[in-house]
Amino acid sequence: MFHMSPKVQLDSLFDVIPSPIFVVKWTRDGAFYFERVNESLQRELGIGEKIAPRAMLRDVFEDSLASRWQHALERALQVEGGYEQEIRGKDDGLCWYLRLKPICDDGREFTAILGSVVRKPSEQRLAETCCTNPLDSSQEQSLLQSILHHAPIGIWVVDEQQRPLLVNRHFYEKTGFGRENPSLTPSEIATCRSTDVRVLREGRSLAFEERITYLDGNQHTLQTIKTPIETFDGRVAVLGLGVDITEKKAAENVSAQLLREQQLLLDNIDIPIWYVSHHDHDAYTRANRAFSEFFGLGEQDARDGAFATILASQALDTHVEHNRQAFANGENLRTEEWVTDYRSRRRLLSVDRNPILDVAGRVERLVCSAVDITDQRRMEERLRRREAQFKALAENSPDLITRVDRAFRRLYTNPQVERVFAVDQDEAIGKTNRELGVDAEITALWEETLHQVFATGEPRTREWPVCSTDGTRYFHTRLVPEFDARGEVESVLSISRDITAFKETQWALRSSEEKYRALIEQSGEMLFLHDTEGRILEVNAATINQTGYTREELLNMEVFDIHAAPSRHQEMIGAWRSWSLNDPPLVLESEHVHKSGAVVPVEVSSRKISFGGGEYIMALVRDITERKRVEEEIRYRSFHDSLTGLYNRHFLEEEMMWLDVDRQLPISLMMVDLNGLKLVNDTYGHHRGDQMLQKTAEILEDCCRAEDIIGRWGGDEFVVVLPDTGSEDAERIHRRIRHACEDAFLGPIPISMTVGTATKESPGYGLLQYLTEAENQMYRLKLGESRSQKSAVIHALLRTLSEKSYETETHTNRMKDIALKIGRDAGLGQAELRQLDLVVQLHDIGKIKVPERILMKTDPLSKEEWEIVRAHPESGYRIARSTEEFAHVAEEILAHHEWWDGSGYPRGLRGDQIPLLARIVAIADAYEAMTKGRSYRAPVSHEEAIAELVRHSGTQFDPALTDIAVRVLQQEPASRFEQ
Repeated sequence: MFHMSPKVQLDSLFDVIPSPIFVVKWTRDGAFYFERVNESLQRELGIGEKIAPRAMLRDVFEDSLASRWQHALERALQVEGGYEQEIRGKDDGLCWYLRLKPICDDGREFTAILGSVVRKPSEQRLAETCCTNPLDSSQEQSLLQSILHHAPIGIWVVDEQQRPLLVNRHFYEKTGFGRENPSLTPSEIATCRSTDVRVLREGRSLAFEERITYLDGNQHTLQTIKTPIETFDGRVAVLGLGVDITEKKAAENVSAQLLREQQLLLDNIDIPIWYVSHHDHDAYTRANRAFSEFFGLGEQDARDGAFATILASQALDTHVEHNRQAFANGENLRTEEWVTDYRSRRRLLSVDRNPILDVAGRVERLVCSAVDITDQRRMEERLRRREAQFKALAENSPDLITRVDRAFRRLYTNPQVERVFAVDQDEAIGKTNRELGVDAEITALWEETLHQVFATGEPRTREWPVCSTDGTRYFHTRLVPEFDARGEVESVLSISRDITAFKETQWALRSSEEKYRALIEQSGEMLFLHDTEGRILEVNAATINQTGYTREELLNMEVFDIHAAPSRHQEMIGAWRSWSLNDPPLVLESEHVHKSGAVVPVEVSSRKISFGGGEYIMALVRDITERKRVEEEIRYRSFHDSLTGLYNRHFLEEEMMWLDVDRQLPISLMMVDLNGLKLVNDTYGHHRGDQMLQKTAEILEDCCRAEDIIGRWGGDEFVVVLPDTGSEDAERIHRRIRHACEDAFLGPIPISMTVGTATKESPGYGLLQYLTEAENQMYRLKLGESRSQKSAVIHALLRTLSEKSYETETHTNRMKDIALKIGRDAGLGQAELRQLDLVVQLHDIGKIKVPERILMKTDPLSKEEWEIVRAHPESGYRIARSTEEFAHVAEEILAHHEWWDGSGYPRGLRGDQIPLLARIVAIADAYEAMTKGRSYRAPVSHEEAIAELVRHSGTQFDPALTDIAVRVLQQEPASRFEQ
């Protein structure tokens, strides 16, 4: 039997047979629909309108007739060998006689029904008679000639000397075989002869594929079968049959290439992605490399496997239940699930399940992706705990805690402000000391100290007398700078401790030893009274509690016994002896050793006092463990970029200053620019741009060495300092970065960097001058690379838009076909036609910023949703303007929804104010949208779409261009623009 591809068989059958025939398929719920019909059936049914592809029975026939067809088709699937039935109309008159034959696939499962129609029984019987009565020789010869003439396949016969005895018209017109100079090359003819010889020698049929050259000069692939036959005069010859399968082979190659590209894309996405079929919610049918690496799977396991092999019992039940929910609801589902990775670590995944629907609107499979949010959640929890700790510390602290901005206005105050100043806590926010009525002299000193902190970035301490609600109080204040991402002081944290009791203790010691002892015991801070040799004379209860020693132990010790830096003994003794009673307190930070051995950071405020005829040292000691932790965190933030975790510009500038010495030479510098960040921010939003910056930071850290200093210079620029590195080593690191970027993607977006380098090998200019040299080199390289880099991002955007909307490649090609025909008839030159082609490709790229739920919505859009959609021309304009390659069509993209009468958007242009190419695109877009339909609107016919264009001529569309478009569309059949 001669074998052809199913598509070629079906096309040939429907093109050649004049009888009314059709192919019917069915949905999972048993509803039948027409997969294919020929024109004869269309005329026989007398429906009037063309049967659309995949038209359901109920859409073609009225209910009672549709049910009769349904019954006949169901019986055909149950009766072996096919089924025949008469179908009667409303008047019970015989309308049709159906012959139905199920079609099997290789697995012997029915996949479709092939049917034919006869209108009357007499016609049927006549047909049967014609089939059973033999033809006479003249009829047989006529029928044979007709088959040879009309057959859409190549048919030829050659004798034992490979001379052509018969060639049908199809093969002759394609190849010229049968005359002296056919299109076949000598090697092709030699191949044909070798297969002929083999068929004759072996005396059996031979089937194969071969490549031959047609008269059009192109090579085509034929599926060929050759068989030995006997001619009328008794000679042996070879009968050849060939079907052109070039398009099929090309389609198979494209399909295979698309599958490879899709898998390559999936494997380059750094988050796990997998598929789940509706047949089995407990298994995955396909997964990418990140999925395999996360669960430690082999290559075969990643293609197909059960979730039970990678998930524990509880996690498995949860995951499968979520799969069932996604299939049942048919909507995107996001969940959080705890799983165990290949290292046996518990990880929290944010899982997205995106349903893919079949023809019947049911969920066919799920495309699932996961993001590991374990560290993010832990960080959020740590930040929450820190925030809670800070709030608890600040709200319950006896100190006054205030944060002020550069205008000296309060950003935060704790409740103690209300107690001291009788001002509502919330009322104090946003106000200065002057506005709160604080003493003018104190306010002036306060603002002067704040100014010093903002100017120098260094902490300051000061004592203040303050008039409060219960009289004059004394405060010791520490002002700590807080830095922003650029390393500049953005606010100052003020921590004020009430030292009134300490002051009164000093005064009391001078006048009364008994009063002194009462006051010292009441203090909540550690208090030491010692002589100028460091011998401890007295301590309070807080000192005993916080050091772990008893009173007796402490009174037999020196302060140096609990000091973590005993080497400063003599220095401190000399200072104590030289102090006068009028000197201000000495405040310093130190470390004390607890009896248990724990080292505790402390702040010591000491001054000399006199009582009982002697001079002593009074030391107020505070545990500043929490404050040091906060200061360390502030320090980290002041030298690191909060987004990427790299060093910030402030730190880099300081490091370059310290490294800029001769012994560090040679030093190399890199200026790195992340390409396309603005385009990504404008298109996907700043959240995706931040992810792009973080990905860039990861690449730089992976490619550089441990001793290299990497920092974010600002915006989309990074700086790498390479100590003790010459130009050759710097170039090697540069190459590693470039190669890493070749396979780096953030979703569909390629990660691209431009790197400039400079090396200081001898004394002379400072490092900042070499950094400028690296920056200049980077900009020179960027000028040459910018167009292709941004173009790659644009094409990634187009692919993303195709996946989330109707803006598919097919849609674009149909629009392009129509628009270019209109443009040619309108007299556009080649340059303008190329520009028009580009406008068609990019006209709706702004829809990348419109949510998919709005693009695919079937109900009418709300006012807010419509405003989002109307903004897409402006979004597309900004995207195009950001690239040199597409900037010249930005105005056309912006104007493609303007109307001829001025009622369009976004600028309300009218008439010739609208760019010509935008007017052409508007007409082509409207026709394509009408004939193909949208989620919210059914398609209309070719003729109805043309009528609609005419109706809106002069209002929505340019009248002159509309006339050209109508002429172009009427000259071509509707199918011309459907391909």
